[in-house]
Amino acid sequence: MRHIGCVGNITKEIRLLGLLPITGKAWTGGSAVKLPVKLALEDIRANGSILPGYNITYDFIDSQVRCVQ
Repeated sequence: MRHIGCVGNITKEIRLLGLLPITGKAWTGGSAVKLPVKLALEDIRANGSILPGYNITYDFIDSQVRCVQ
């Protein structure tokens, strides 16, 4: 089996960044997204056949949604 993304024993990085409305007065639904993303990444990491040779990391930025009137 050929592992895409793996050159020898070198692991490549995939860095994900989410803009989530965590704080603010308009909508703070971004908090609901954090857990499903974490669980999905755990599943991907646990299954060696999904993206072999890659290390996936995730971070988020609070977009602080505000109402404009």
